[in-house]
Amino acid sequence: MMMTTMTEFLPLIGEPTQNQINLTKYYRHTFRCACGLHVFDQITTLLCEGYWRLILVCPDDNRFVTNVRARMILIQEFGGLATGYGTRIDSSADQAMLDAYMVEVTDR
Repeated sequence: MMMTTMTEFLPLIGEPTQNQINLTKYYRHTFRCACGLHVFDQITTLLCEGYWRLILVCPDDNRFVTNVRARMILIQEFGGLATGYGTRIDSSADQAMLDAYMVEVTDR
């Protein structure tokens, strides 16, 4: 997994949308977070989603945000979670950038 700064992380998300996905198919699957390995469950916070991508907040430390790709088999069957990159919110400026980005997503 590649760690990036918040400035690099946000453009890499791509075209995010508001959360509309049914997350239950991802439950009990592991994913590599920016801080370590976790199991996806109902306490995992989804910030936004993109084309087969989920932007997740670390369940143990909310300073870490990770871009996770849903691997699909023949477009219909879920094949697991693959982590692309993550970031750590190190300052109030990082948090402000993420908050402003999320406002843009919810306004779409």
